[in-house]
Amino acid sequence: MKHKFHNAYMGIAAAITFIILFVAALFLYNGYSIFTNYLSDLGVNSSTSFLFNNSLIITGFLGFLFSIGLSRMFQKEKMGYVGSLLFMVACISLTLVGVFPSSYNFLHSLFAGIFFTLAAVSLILIGLQMRNYSKNLGILSVAAGVPPLVFILTVVPFTEHIAVFSILAWTIIFCVSIAKIE
Repeated sequence: MKHKFHNAYMGIAAAITFIILFVAALFLYNGYSIFTNYLSDLGVNSSTSFLFNNSLIITGFLGFLFSIGLSRMFQKEKMGYVGSLLFMVACISLTLVGVFPSSYNFLHSLFAGIFFTLAAVSLILIGLQMRNYSKNLGILSVAAGVPPLVFILTVVPFTEHIAVFSILAWTIIFCVSIAKIE
């Protein structure tokens, strides 16, 4: 596995972009609750839709660039390579969630489902591959893949928030760790 991974900065930028725009949207959405509102509610509210939908589009695009670096990093590692390609498709799906907010019922649900499913599977595959290089990053990656699976099975607003923030936390920690190795 090559440790030269300049696209790690794209992953960090993706996570920070989402967090900043999400927090800004939260301030504009009166009465938003992580226990009763899905994240997608921010995408159809007139005061938050521009910020939130663009956060998904930008984050998906930057995540796609990050996943290109992941695929290069794992190019000779079958499980990690497949995981990175699945993460790439997950990022494309995330962008499409922003393009098709929940008012586009079927398309929105389809792309959101693809995002959460592929993000979960990709993190688990990457984690299983990473255990050969960094036990801690391997465990972190597998653990970060569990909350999206829980959300897929429960479809509860709170578990959606936990799923998204587990993916964001993984992205930041993984990218910072890889950037340090560089």
